[in-house]
Amino acid sequence: MTEGNTWDIAIKCRPILHVSSDSSAKNSWRNVEEVYPDAKIEEKHNDIEVTLPSLREDIEVAAFGTPRKDDQKRMQMAIFGRNPTQGSDWKIRIYLLDDTITAVKQVCQKEEEMGNRLLTALAGLFVSNSDEDIRIEFTALETGWQIKGGKVQTITSRDAWNSPENATDFPRCDFEIRHVDQTKEQFFCGITVSHETDSANTEVVALFEQKRGRDINPPSED
Repeated sequence: MTEGNTWDIAIKCRPILHVSSDSSAKNSWRNVEEVYPDAKIEEKHNDIEVTLPSLREDIEVAAFGTPRKDDQKRMQMAIFGRNPTQGSDWKIRIYLLDDTITAVKQVCQKEEEMGNRLLTALAGLFVSNSDEDIRIEFTALETGWQIKGGKVQTITSRDAWNSPENATDFPRCDFEIRHVDQTKEQFFCGITVSHETDSANTEVVALFEQKRGRDINPPSED
């Protein structure tokens, strides 16, 4: 959240799953003050302190936040891909991640397991609480290269706001870059992500390596 944002916060509780035998109670969150009228709740900057009376059972307590119209969420654009090869199409993935170390580490690990690597530095963006789509666009693309399917894709702001915290399945766009002029090896482009009044830019530089021959011809016999 950016400075000055004021979310509507509700503190709720429910019986711990392995303790309660009531299956309906396991999924039923109720306001703490409704269950415990003597509960004391204090918001202290980024912390919330909850004081409860003596408990008759083990419970879970959680804070549920609802953004207001003018609120924003800070996210990071992360770009992944394999090492490109000359003459072959190159697929890259552009994620919008939560602005947390855990989120970045988990997605990096997931992509590395698939043979991809982080291609450039992260770029931060504030996503507004609106119905306008988030726009991801290739800019400054050199001649000799083409983007299959177009240079622009979008992610809905709802998908960005509703992404699970510190998960690995954050919203993303997949692009495929076609190597048209195979005499060129050095690739460069700019990528811009924008939403309402905020935008972030980054650059991708890559070297399309030559394919190495797999077959070795035997020496000729004189």
